[in-house]
Amino acid sequence: MDGIENPIRKPLIYLVAVAAILLPTYLLFDSYICWRNDSYRQHIPPEVEVASLIDSGSTWNVRSGCGAAIFELTVKAKEKLSVAGITALNDGVDDVLSVDTSGRFGVWQETPYTADLIPESDWAASLGCTWIRAELHNVIYAALRKKGAFYRRYKNGTVLVVPTSGIVVYTFMG
Repeated sequence: MDGIENPIRKPLIYLVAVAAILLPTYLLFDSYICWRNDSYRQHIPPEVEVASLIDSGSTWNVRSGCGAAIFELTVKAKEKLSVAGITALNDGVDDVLSVDTSGRFGVWQETPYTADLIPESDWAASLGCTWIRAELHNVIYAALRKKGAFYRRYKNGTVLVVPTSGIVVYTFMG
């Protein structure tokens, strides 16, 4: 009888051992992803309603880091922006303590931006150190060059709302 059980028992023990290693690893990774998404989300001002995180990436060294997080804009927010435009954002500009908005620089502005307001090198550096998809880079740069998107600068970053593409981009350097 022992000879019959051994071929089944050995693989079962290996399977349980692998599951015992992989399950905690997955749970830790999932917890990290949730924490990271929330840490990016806290930089999005409350007047911009975002849904899920689409893509993100960052690079850090000893002294500083840079990166970007791209969120999906909620359906309600897209409708509100299509009706009211930039007014929908500027109506809710009051600082909220629960959002990390240190260093706010004025109100929302409409694209296209000029190089003296936001040097393209800032966007290139923030997006260049990420591993986000190339098509998102193209959407962001196109939105910065034409009318219809809105941006707001912060001390160490910028939030860009692109209603036509349904995305919100948070870039940072610091």
